[in-house]
Amino acid sequence: SSDLSTKKQGRYFVMYYQKAASDAPSLGIVISKKHARTSIQRNLAKRLVREHFRLQQHDLKSWQILLLAKPGIMRANRVELHQDLEQLFSFLKKIS
Repeated sequence: SSDLSTKKQGRYFVMYYQKAASDAPSLGIVISKKHARTSIQRNLAKRLVREHFRLQQHDLKSWQILLLAKPGIMRANRVELHQDLEQLFSFLKKIS
């Protein structure tokens, strides 16, 4: 299918995923103003996600991933965000 219809719920993110045509994994991040008021907050959260993805991408094979932030994201600290991302990405590694 052409849409990212398969999804997995995390504590702070909803992850939509599908197999990609290429060998390299790809990542999209959506953090709305509704969930993170300032651009500083949104950019910080996106940087954390990108860094976690960068460290994991060699294990993620050919997945297209879209992460949507959930309402409680700005109440989470870095450790909680990393734990949530680790849980979501390890799910993908298991089903690869």
